Amino acid sequence: MTSTKNRNVTSKNKARRSKNTSTSSPTAEMLVSVAKVIVFSLSAAFIFMLIGSYFAFRGSDPSAAIAPISLSALYFSSILCGFLSTKLMNGAKFINGSVAGFAFIMLVMLISIFLGTGKQDFSQGLRALLFLLIIPAVYSGVFLGNIKLQKKRKSPYKRRK
Repeated sequence: MTSTKNRNVTSKNKARRSKNTSTSSPTAEMLVSVAKVIVFSLSAAFIFMLIGSYFAFRGSDPSAAIAPISLSALYFSSILCGFLSTKLMNGAKFINGSVAGFAFIMLVMLISIFLGTGKQDFSQGLRALLFLLIIPAVYSGVFLGNIKLQKKRKSPYKRRK
């Protein structure tokens, strides 16, 4: 009987181990969440393009639908990038959205440079404008992510008729 008492006393005195006591820098946390947001946004852009190509090939002229489908997939994924940056990151949401948007634009530009063909559909000025239009799309996603919906709660009191 005394041995059980001793075990109970020693088990109460043991300190619980914490998971991780070291804090990482806010910049490192922001870069990790930016990487997550960009990977998810680019995969969403790929899925949007697959869905768009399905609808384009069901039409009569699929080559005419390439530019609108690719641009809509790019802008929807940039809105998603801004939305996810506000939901996944803590702190200054507009700064985090700006960093995520800048990284998204740079990555899309690098992909378009390396995977681009010799034939250009758009002039250089129009291409620059199309890339700059990603910025308002990202900020619209940031604004959509900041919207807080107020839920109406039911009254605990019943109405009498």
